[in-house]
Amino acid sequence: MNPYIEKLKHYLEDCPGWRSYEDGQSVIELLCYIYTEENSIDNSVIRYQFRDMDRVLNKLTFEENERISSLTTDLCTEHARCAFLDGIHVGFQLFSELTGSSA
Repeated sequence: MNPYIEKLKHYLEDCPGWRSYEDGQSVIELLCYIYTEENSIDNSVIRYQFRDMDRVLNKLTFEENERISSLTTDLCTEHARCAFLDGIHVGFQLFSELTGSSA
């Protein structure tokens, strides 16, 4: 079975509160969470950019460094989440257009 589907099944079985999701967006958010837990969004470009950023941050106080690092990580995470969710929506729209089905 597809590892994402398997992970989703286990998550839904272990999380009794999942039934409180009232719309498809909540399920898409759950899929995004599971996908990003299973697939690191780390590569050589990202590692290089963080090393470069660290050279600048090391000149700041510890508190400033931590604050900027936290903000940067939060921004990157939100950017990846939005890209994933938009990809799901675009993929669904493309599928609908190609198959002539309506959403």
